[in-house]
Amino acid sequence: MVPNFISFFRLVSVVPLCYCIFENKFEVAAIIFFFAGFSDFFDGYFARKLGQESQFGAMLDPIADKVLIVTLIIVLGVRGIIPGWFSSLVILRDVLILLGGLYLLKVKEIKDMPPMMISKLNTVFIMFLIMDIFLGMLFHGEFFVRFKENFVFLISVTTVLSFAVYFKRFIELCKR
Repeated sequence: MVPNFISFFRLVSVVPLCYCIFENKFEVAAIIFFFAGFSDFFDGYFARKLGQESQFGAMLDPIADKVLIVTLIIVLGVRGIIPGWFSSLVILRDVLILLGGLYLLKVKEIKDMPPMMISKLNTVFIMFLIMDIFLGMLFHGEFFVRFKENFVFLISVTTVLSFAVYFKRFIELCKR
């Protein structure tokens, strides 16, 4: 199935991306990340268009997204390209949401937990930040540095806000 192959591409692209970051091959990283980022749109589009929506694909798509983003945030933090506190904030949010989701699934038996709009927005901002970082490493422009600084701030705010929204929903679901 085409959509699952596209999601799988995004998942496996993490390995060469990490290699490129550690080897300072940012031009290659930018190309791989560009295709991986756009694949997030195309897998869902093709699933709907080709009638190939599946339960497996519905699980693979968000897993591929999270593995890609979380791994890159960790690697960029370890390399000192983004602040360590920022990496920690983004990772902590995702871990807490994952643990809350597992609790709701296993203890409360709540299976339907669609992503929140603020979380989708947060993900888009992170994707733009990562692409800005790669382009900034290539072109060394002040624009990219300022963009990165502004996006780190903006993503920090949306990360905290999205966690608050998820936490509120978690509390509501626990009261059922």
